[in-house]
Amino acid sequence: MIINSLNKLVTGLLITSILLLNCQNDDKVKTLNYTVVNTFPHSTDNFTQGLIWESDTLYEGTGHEMKSRIFKTNPKTGEIYDSIHIADNLFGEGICKINSKIYQLTWRNHIVLVYNSHNLEKITTYPLVTEGWGLCTDGKYLIVSDGTNTLSYYSPDNFEFVKKIFVKNKNIKVSELNELEYANGFIYANQWNRNLIYKIDPQTGQVKGIANLQGLFDLSRKKYSNCDVLNGIAYNSNSDNFYVTGKYWSNLYEIKLTEK
Repeated sequence: MIINSLNKLVTGLLITSILLLNCQNDDKVKTLNYTVVNTFPHSTDNFTQGLIWESDTLYEGTGHEMKSRIFKTNPKTGEIYDSIHIADNLFGEGICKINSKIYQLTWRNHIVLVYNSHNLEKITTYPLVTEGWGLCTDGKYLIVSDGTNTLSYYSPDNFEFVKKIFVKNKNIKVSELNELEYANGFIYANQWNRNLIYKIDPQTGQVKGIANLQGLFDLSRKKYSNCDVLNGIAYNSNSDNFYVTGKYWSNLYEIKLTEK
């Protein structure tokens, strides 16, 4: 009887240990390795704020007063077409596409610009109470970063606020989240002034993986000394690859992310 009780106790302890180990493994932030698949030309005039990939077309949004614009490019050649400049007093930020519309944030102007994705004609504007940094969509909502660790969800129909999540790496806030991209059920985010991409669980806000693209920044700096930080993520669902670049970078990189 005593032996059976001891066996049950030992078995229980083993099961508990396995469950705890699995929980720890689930919470572990994974290293995301990258492999460069292709390298494409990118204009060093572009203060890149947002990227969208769709059907072999790259949409890019750029920043700075008097220089902010949205345009379409052929990424293989860098050729630009369908370009539109926004008002000189506006500082363009992140962009995303949903329901044949392009949405573009502004930094401290507190407005969101909406365009027809076919010809880039402006349709309307919406107010934004926070600063605008990065923008993406999960197909249902628009997701906005504002320079903090907060990601806010808005309705694409009228830009009404829906909810917010708070991004943390374990229990540490991850602030200065910038350009965003949604892929395979996760949010991918650049961090301002660091050449990192965070993989974020949109349900919990927890960081699940981190890709360090310092190597691409160093390579870009060698090619063009005035290049600035990594900023710009687009996802191609057909290839399962990402396209990344940075402010004033001379190249756009197609990369594959894998978990270590």
